[in-house]
Amino acid sequence: MISFVAVLAMFLQPAPEVGVRPPSSRKAPSIRFSECRCPDQDETAFVILEGLVIDAEVTLSADGLSPADRQATIFNINGSNASLKGRTKIWHSTKEKQCGVNFDYGKKYAVAARRTEQGFETDACLMRRLRAEEE
Repeated sequence: MISFVAVLAMFLQPAPEVGVRPPSSRKAPSIRFSECRCPDQDETAFVILEGLVIDAEVTLSADGLSPADRQATIFNINGSNASLKGRTKIWHSTKEKQCGVNFDYGKKYAVAARRTEQGFETDACLMRRLRAEEE
């Protein structure tokens, strides 16, 4: 039989450290331009949002079993050229052929986005323009 003192000693030990790392500095999203064909559109009116990925809104495809190609990544915006702050959804495709992008949880990003009826949207084409302007 385990004594009360032994059980208490187990609970009082410090918790083991879990491999949690602080967010890295701003990072470029995962983009493969090889199959992306950007449309000929005037993309001069976009906002730049900087923030930390904190969540995502993933919807189901028509079959109801797999994720849809379009999803929203939720950022905690801490700076932008449009004076935005706080939780913000940025919609995007995840399909390479549709100029999709992917973001990692816990990472900071600078994202070029256009305003739409749903809020904000980005793609590899806008992110390419952002990179070109930063250089």
